[in-house]
Order: sequence, then structure tokens, then C-alpha cells
Amino acid sequence: MEVTNLLRLNEEERQKLDMHSMLNIINVLIHNLEILAKQHPESKSFQEALDLSGEFRSYIVNNNKEAFSNAAVGKYHKKLNALMQEARNNFAGDPLVSMRLDNIDNILTILDKRSDELLARWALPDLQLDISKSRLENDLKEFLKAIEINSGHAYHIVFNPTEKGNSDYFVNIAIHSNEPYIRMPLAIKDALFDLLANARKYTPRGGNISIHIEADRDMLQIEVADNGIGIPGGEMEKVLSFGGRGSNVEHMPTMGSGYGLTKTLSSVQRYGGRMWIESEKEKGTRIRIRIPLS
Repeated sequence: MEVTNLLRLNEEERQKLDMHSMLNIINVLIHNLEILAKQHPESKSFQEALDLSGEFRSYIVNNNKEAFSNAAVGKYHKKLNALMQEARNNFAGDPLVSMRLDNIDNILTILDKRSDELLARWALPDLQLDISKSRLENDLKEFLKAIEINSGHAYHIVFNPTEKGNSDYFVNIAIHSNEPYIRMPLAIKDALFDLLANARKYTPRGGNISIHIEADRDMLQIEVADNGIGIPGGEMEKVLSFGGRGSNVEHMPTMGSGYGLTKTLSSVQRYGGRMWIESEKEKGTRIRIRIPLS
């Protein structure tokens, strides 16, 4: 089904969509810090890191772009890295703390990259990047492996079907272009990560996810498909609305905001693109987007 209804968002909703990915990442980071601070209340490093991250989160929630920009490129990341290194030194013999700190390191890597991309989008809203196919594939794999690591390796994400166990996710990534690169607006790349995160979140362990990207000089086409729990019939308009979730996932806890599909549609329509969604409850979802390129 092609999505033809135009989104009607107010300025506050647009700002929340803009900050959506950053809020999700910082929420996951704070969750890890809260666990460490609760387990080790004697550690000043964890409490200082938690306070610092709470302040950084307030910039995101309040859409304080100036404060966010200053913190993103400067004091926050440097201070947090220093505090985490201090904690590593203090808990060098504790494997559980080391594992949680590894999680935080991976989250910070993603946070750094996404912060840079967000700042670039603010500076040049219509920026389109020429991304090498190998770099784009690596970015997608790095993002998915960070999701796995943050789960505490409760599940594994593999990219080779011969490595897949019964409870592993298999992700098939296919990128095609006659050019050595893929031209992609940064906002669309950001939306692609959201689609992947949703596909993983709403697909039971042992499921399959596919990402197909095809581009030439004039058109970018992206397809993300899964064999997950799908969207109940008659609820497509609801899940595309701002903050809307399907009735079959409303009971599921999430650190996200429920804006992923809305943000994707908003970005697609902003660039004059088209979007199709095919979904069936308990069978999976397939999302296709086409973006004309300048």
C-alpha cells in the first residue's frame, strides 16, 4: 500500500522528530549508567556521568540546539569518556562492570557519529552525501552490532546465513549501484537506522531481516523487510501518526519514542519521495521508499 496522506505536524512535533534518534541513544546510555550507579553507589564516576548525561538529555528534550551543539562537539563527550576511563581503572577486576562499560563505549561511538550527522543536517538541511558502498554497509553492521552488544548479547545478529543459530537474527544486506558510491540525504540515512531498529525490535528471536538499497544518479530506493509480528489490519494510519503504536506492541516496553515510522514518512515527503508499506499481523512488514536525487 502506498502511503499517500500528507503528514500534518506542528513545529514542536517536527523538532521532536529531528531529535528522535539522539533521544533514543541517550536514553539507552542513561539506562546503562543507572544500572552501574545502583550497583556501585560508592562510585563518584558513575554518579557524575549520570548527572552529566541527564543534563545533556535535557538539551535534547528541550530542543536547545545551541547547548546541544556545544556539548556534542566538546565537553560532554570528553568528560564522559574521562569518567568511564576512571571507572575502568577503579573496577579493572570486575568483569560485569567491564561488560557494561564496553556497552557504553559502543553507545558513545554511535552517539558521536549521529551527533556529527545531526549537526551537519542543521548546518545544511538538504545535504546529500556520497557514501561508498562498503562504508554504508559497515555503518549498518556497526549499528546492528551495537544493538546486540547493548542487549548484553542476549541474542546475536549475524550477516552470514551459515552462522545463524535458532535464536539468532539473520540480516541480509544488499547494496547495488553502478557508481562506486550511494548518494543519500542524511535525514534518509537517519530514518534507515530507525527502520532497522524497529525491524529488530518487532521481530522475535530467530527471525530474518533484509535491507536492500539500490541507487543511480537520479533515484535512491530502499527496502527494509522482516518476518516479525507485523501491523494489525486497519491500524496503518494509527502507527504512522505522531507517537502512534500498533495495538499488538503497546504492551511492549521500549526506550524509544514511537516516532520512527512518522519520521521516516516525514523525511520521505520532505524530499519529494514515495513510501509503501505492506504488513500482516504475525507475518511481517515490508517498507519501500523511493527518493529522487538532485
